[in-house]
Amino acid sequence: MRSFRPDSGDPRRQVFFLKIVIGILLITALVLLILPLRIPRPLRLFLVSTELLAAGAIWLLTKARLNH
Repeated sequence: MRSFRPDSGDPRRQVFFLKIVIGILLITALVLLILPLRIPRPLRLFLVSTELLAAGAIWLLTKARLNH
């Protein structure tokens, strides 16, 4: 039976997956900022900043890979 999925080495598939990961990180950071959770403010800000830094690093790596 023929599979319509591209192989895992396909750069378009990798970029698509990384965009999904970046989106999830950004949405999670917004949820942490907006929802009134019972997390102390310093810890909440640390978590948000960590997620934003991770999203930025993944975005830069993806951009560098596309230009290579």
